[in-house]
Amino acid sequence: MRQKSNLVDRATAPRYCPSMARRLLLLILFGLFCFISSLNIHAQTNRPSAQKAKPNLSLEELQRKAESGDAQDQSVLGTMYFTGRNVEKNYSEALKWFQKAANQGSAFAQFELGTMHDYGLGVETNSTEAAKWYQLSADQGVAPAQCNLGNMYGRGVGVNKNLVEMTKWYRKAAESGHAGAQYNLGESYDRGLGVEKSSSEAVRWYRKAADQGADLAQICLGAKYEDGEGVEKDLGEAIKWYRKAAVQGNAMAQFNLGLMYMKGLGVKTDCVEAIKWYRKAAVQENAMAQFNLGLMYMKGLGVKADYVEGWAWLDLAAKGGDKPGDKPGAKARKFLAKMMSSEQVALAQKRTKELENEIFARKKSQESNKTETLKIVTF
Repeated sequence: MRQKSNLVDRATAPRYCPSMARRLLLLILFGLFCFISSLNIHAQTNRPSAQKAKPNLSLEELQRKAESGDAQDQSVLGTMYFTGRNVEKNYSEALKWFQKAANQGSAFAQFELGTMHDYGLGVETNSTEAAKWYQLSADQGVAPAQCNLGNMYGRGVGVNKNLVEMTKWYRKAAESGHAGAQYNLGESYDRGLGVEKSSSEAVRWYRKAADQGADLAQICLGAKYEDGEGVEKDLGEAIKWYRKAAVQGNAMAQFNLGLMYMKGLGVKTDCVEAIKWYRKAAVQENAMAQFNLGLMYMKGLGVKADYVEGWAWLDLAAKGGDKPGDKPGAKARKFLAKMMSSEQVALAQKRTKELENEIFARKKSQESNKTETLKIVTF
């Protein structure tokens, strides 16, 4: 008798979306991983703009004005050293000039100084110093500083943990139109952190962030429409928001979109389209997409049955996470191996290596294209 295997259900978005919680064990483990690993990824890098120096100023003239105590030019000079624009990048020099400007009350420099202490750029990481400078900048209305300060209160890093303070600062930044803070505030309402739990308020703030292109907010908004929480259930709207995040390259949204096509939710069932989106997520090391993709190759859904390809994807899924042996991928891989010859298993193991190399090369390519000046995730 052939063993029955179910596809892994929809992915959660970091840190957690309550409307996505009723899922299989793999989903729960993945959601927990996302919760732990992304507590600080929502620090938005919509950086406040320093006033630009006069375009006809030479570096020597700018340096002279900065040394004479002009806070604006000190900030500009700090930015130049921070980004490596027209000078050799030098975090220590950037720190020096930001410090001088920050001491004179420059909100921009205070935010940048907080960031450098927060991420150990040109100085040892010091969360207390980071929180101090974020606070000074936030008090002057700088939205990214307000959002980062909210993160610190939420995690209890550099300050005592205080969820009420967390949401207070998120709200200040969110009301200024800061997409990261809008997402974080939506999540606060979704989970009842520092505020009374409210799905409708969560939807309201998710939508504001989603409209600005925040992919995590788009995923959560799609989930709300799929489950009918805080908004009338509308699978078409769920598909729309998942797709917006998926085309930005968000692996979780790609997985969710693949699942919608697989199950025919809001769209006509289309296994070929499901495989397309699963593959996009799978090469980004989304274990659930790798698992479902493996099963589709095993069963011949949307593609000609291919045990070798199926085993390879199940193998990758089985290797993901902290407890590989407990993953459904490991069990499915073991089951599939019983239907394969030893030659096929050997080919599948070789195929796994090829896929691992492909995934590694893709990651290296992406890393080389990322800006080196920021270590904070951007929307």
